[in-house]
Amino acid sequence: METQLAIVEGKAAAVISAMCKSGQVAPDEDFSYVLNLMCLFAVRNPKYRRMLTATRQHSTRSVLDLLAADQALYEHHLRKALAAGDISGTLPFERFRKIR
Repeated sequence: METQLAIVEGKAAAVISAMCKSGQVAPDEDFSYVLNLMCLFAVRNPKYRRMLTATRQHSTRSVLDLLAADQALYEHHLRKALAAGDISGTLPFERFRKIR
C-alpha cells in the first residue's frame, strides 16, 4: 500500500511543482493527484484515526449489546457465522453476555 501511496504522492509533487513554475492550475486529470494527496493528508493523521477508532468501537459495542440482549438473535447470528465459515468455534450465550 505504501508503494501505491508513494506513486500518488510523487505524481502530486510533480503537478504541484509544474503549477508553481507555470503559475497556472493544472488540467483536471493532473489536478486530481493534488486533490487525492490533500485527501490523504486529511485522513492520515492521528486525530482522524482516533475518531475513526472511537466510531468503530462504539459501533462494535452497540452490536454486541444487541446480541447480548436477545439469546435467539445471538444464536441466529452464531449459526450464520458458522455456516459462512467466519468463525470456527462457539461461545455459549451466557458466557458471551458475561465477557462482552
